[in-house]
Amino acid sequence: MNESDTSGSNPKSDCTLLNPTQIDEMHQMDFVGPRFIKGYGAISSLHLIDVVSTRVHIEQFDSKHMDNVIAFLIKYWSNNPIPKYLQVDNGMYFIGDFKNPRGFSRFVRLCLYVGTEVVFIAPSSPWMDGSIENFNNWFGSKFWDKETFEDMEDIRTRSLHFVDQHNDLGAWKKRNKKLEQVEPVRILKDAAEINLNKLPVTDGAVHFIRPVDDGGRINVLNEALKVGKEFISEYVWATIYTGTRKMNVYYRAKDQDVAVLIKEFDYELNMGVEPRRDDIWKT
Repeated sequence: MNESDTSGSNPKSDCTLLNPTQIDEMHQMDFVGPRFIKGYGAISSLHLIDVVSTRVHIEQFDSKHMDNVIAFLIKYWSNNPIPKYLQVDNGMYFIGDFKNPRGFSRFVRLCLYVGTEVVFIAPSSPWMDGSIENFNNWFGSKFWDKETFEDMEDIRTRSLHFVDQHNDLGAWKKRNKKLEQVEPVRILKDAAEINLNKLPVTDGAVHFIRPVDDGGRINVLNEALKVGKEFISEYVWATIYTGTRKMNVYYRAKDQDVAVLIKEFDYELNMGVEPRRDDIWKT
């Protein structure tokens, strides 16, 4: 079985170890597009959703580039709480290149720097990002594919009204639910002082949901790692702990409440790891 194709399998494992119940506990992020606007060119839309509150934030760009992802997050995190987890797919604008092993992209480094833990879903598995995919479908049918736009300014202006309507409706639907805010609330301060071209690797965690291939291996950051043939066709959860330079791999069967540690690797890095700074957040 190809590691990125589990359509013919019937995994007995839970794909995720997370069950968010609080606002800003987990966000999901994804690109939509590109869409080609006559007389202007290609536009892609970057979407962020809070899994619990369903509140969204979006912005359009002329390309799916990591620079745009970073600018989007810096602006958002300077005015809104940083989530505990940020779940994304394996696009190069998030994970980086598909060649060099154990390399941390600038996106991952930024997330480590601000204290959020990235979760990469399994390759070619958009259903694992159910919340953002549901919004993407709503965005497509109610706005993206329905309206005619003139240029970037036009779509950005009009998309703000669409998002406000979506968030107002989501708040109304959850009006009787007592949703709690994850603690502590952390908002980025002095973002302009961050050297985005020289972001360090910071002490933290990065997570990967991965299928086990026919050789009993998973692929994490362009490196095949053996976890055991008994887990072939199953999904496992791999976590890199940058501070201790370890990778732990967990498995949880669907009928089990607790994940089991099935493998531990030494995970040496070719760069230093800096401690997380607590002075980067607003008080």
